[in-house]
Amino acid sequence: MENEITLKEAWEQILDYDPSLWFGLIGAIVVFVIEIILVKKKIIFNGFEKKVKEAQKDGRVLNATRISCRYENRNPGTKTINRIYIAHYQYELNGKTEKYQVVSTSMEPPRTISLYYEKNSNKVFSKYGKKSNPLIVLIYIIPILVAYFIMKILGFHF
Repeated sequence: MENEITLKEAWEQILDYDPSLWFGLIGAIVVFVIEIILVKKKIIFNGFEKKVKEAQKDGRVLNATRISCRYENRNPGTKTINRIYIAHYQYELNGKTEKYQVVSTSMEPPRTISLYYEKNSNKVFSKYGKKSNPLIVLIYIIPILVAYFIMKILGFHF
């Protein structure tokens, strides 16, 4: 029982930390909240959506029909079905028949999908082939750096 402290004593100990630590923590939280708002409003990390809207606006849209689909069970020892679907689609662009592959881990891909193509090339892309942005990790790194620099500027000793 000697090692127990009251809630009041715990708050007193927490508030005894160096104020530069608190300013750094508050700065990191503010930056993180701002980043989340910017992502939700599609101001940052929305290059793919802009690319799709531009293709739709210019009429660079194709319909592709699924010609084959197979799946593989992953982790067969678990009780839940965890499948990866691999579907091949066929489309026609500039009089030439081409194929496009979609890999899905959540559900079977639909029978038809919309494909978009770039202005000056025959390169196609779709919402199903969207890859995650590797720069999204910056959303977590930048607040930590902000906290570090605020604490460093205010004289916190690490």
